[in-house]
Amino acid sequence: MVGIFDSITNLAKRVLGMDPEPTIAEQKNADAQQSNEQSFDTSKTRTASAPKENAEKDFERELPYNPEEVIKQRILGTVQTGAPALDLNKEMLTTLPDNFGELTRLEHLFVSHNQLTTLPDSLGQLTQLREFDVSSNQLEALPESIIDII
Repeated sequence: MVGIFDSITNLAKRVLGMDPEPTIAEQKNADAQQSNEQSFDTSKTRTASAPKENAEKDFERELPYNPEEVIKQRILGTVQTGAPALDLNKEMLTTLPDNFGELTRLEHLFVSHNQLTTLPDSLGQLTQLREFDVSSNQLEALPESIIDII
């Protein structure tokens, strides 16, 4: 009964131009709208008006691809976690660090599809190495130290 009474009261207030209590549906819509407005409030956000090509150039200028940095970060991650695998495929690498042999726990090393012409002698220290993919590079020779682990 209370629900019917409230509905009639709200109807009367609307007819008379008074502020009626919102219906449940209206309240849900108002809540949803307010939530969306809060989620997408961009009034305090700055936007760039530069053309897309300028934005791409700025991004490239600020964060150039640096293969040496990729190696450092991946090796550091491998050392810290003790991960048995390191994937450096398709990273445009031309060299590997001389101290690569310090990754003594390494069991799987992937350096295919790069531009390597030589490999460091320290690879011979990777006695746990079980899988080594160096295909699709420009290697002229393999270091003698690798023969001991093959």
